[in-house]
Amino acid sequence: MRLLRHKRILLHVVIPITVGAAVYRLWRGIDIFDIPPLIYSTPPDWIIFNLPDGLWLYALLSSIIFIWKDNHTSHFFLWLSTAILLTFLTEIMQAYRFLFGTFDWNDMLAYLIAGIVSIFPFRNKIQISFITIKFKKMKLRRHLFSTATLIVFALLFWSSASTKHITTALVVPDFDFSPPSPVAPGSAGVKIALLDPIYAGNFIYSSKSPFSHFRESMGKDFEEILTARGYILKGPYEAYDLMTYSDKNECELGLEVEINLNILQTSGGWKGYPPTTGAFGITSGNYSTYSGTLNLSGKITISIIETFTRQKLIVKSVPVPQENIIVKAEEKYDYGESGIPLEDPGVHNPIANSLSNLYKTTMKRGWDILAKEELVHVQTQVPEIREKSGFVKH
Repeated sequence: MRLLRHKRILLHVVIPITVGAAVYRLWRGIDIFDIPPLIYSTPPDWIIFNLPDGLWLYALLSSIIFIWKDNHTSHFFLWLSTAILLTFLTEIMQAYRFLFGTFDWNDMLAYLIAGIVSIFPFRNKIQISFITIKFKKMKLRRHLFSTATLIVFALLFWSSASTKHITTALVVPDFDFSPPSPVAPGSAGVKIALLDPIYAGNFIYSSKSPFSHFRESMGKDFEEILTARGYILKGPYEAYDLMTYSDKNECELGLEVEINLNILQTSGGWKGYPPTTGAFGITSGNYSTYSGTLNLSGKITISIIETFTRQKLIVKSVPVPQENIIVKAEEKYDYGESGIPLEDPGVHNPIANSLSNLYKTTMKRGWDILAKEELVHVQTQVPEIREKSGFVKH
């Protein structure tokens, strides 16, 4: 008999608590303890957000039933109804902002199902008839157990409200290149002016991560490449116009990098949910979500120029292979939002991963272009170009 009781407790209390906790640990983490999720995949929302709450209410009600066993007096029904009512009440209070958390109709449905399912296996033992209820002397121990149980599960539900929203960390892109075979600095005997890489045209995302990080990292790595190739480096300069006459006279050659990227939405986009008022005056909606497919394409042009005339002596392009990037924003945004939400991890991270592959290809190509033999050859053309242009070298 005792073994059967233990099996029932395991089945109706321990396992539901464990499964609910596992969902939190794997996919949601625990914000109040700053514990991140272990898995950043996206199973259906009802599994992440509603299933644990339903399982925990089921375990709570089952615990109360086990505590009071066959002693189903008015006190038992008081505890059972209190647990159910408090659960629904906390959800409603979240809707009216009296409690921290996010109101969710799916949580209400999960509670309803949990209440019905928890009582169903014991329906033959619970005589819900106020005529047959015998008022017995209150048993302090059972009330204490019921109180402790309610407190424990209240903490579980509170942690649920505190972690209703998943925040995935933004990926730090792997924008880094290490020159494969560096030589002694200055050994090439050629002085080169380095201009910071720029985005071509009016690329509206140039100042936003990961595109801003892409450009900044490329400038630093080209500086490292020039040094590793043995050149004498001058700069970097934010723009060509910031180079002085003496800078141009001192450096016969300059390095320019132009990034020409296009990122277009080919499917999906914003889905708006207008504000609506439902039962009990609860307002829902008034937000937008974003998901779809983005197409990344373009090219990166690496040029060696004569610094006075800005004439291009070497021009090499690295094409950006067209790639379809599937994105799904994690955040909810204001109703009527537009543009691509690059600050959202569900959008930022897939783009960052795609750019990381492109970055490695581009920098390897840059390393090959900046071989000493290539630049020494074009350097011999500089005096003639300057003479024809009217510049005099001192």
